[in-house]
Amino acid sequence: MSITIRVLGISGSLRAKSCNTGLLRAAAGQLPAGMEMQFANLIDLPFFNADLAERPAAVQAFFEQLKQADALLLA
Repeated sequence: MSITIRVLGISGSLRAKSCNTGLLRAAAGQLPAGMEMQFANLIDLPFFNADLAERPAAVQAFFEQLKQADALLLA
């Protein structure tokens, strides 16, 4: 049975040419066999608002990525 470790990369910058995002891409290229990296897109995440009855779609998508990840890599 083959097990894949899923890593979620989260960059601390939203800039297109962010050094942090570049570091995550470089790390993704160095992952050993059996690991894969997905990148979180935080650009559409709103500020926290406890008054909302439901989570916005972007927040739901991010939470789903978090649930599926075995590890987080923050840059």
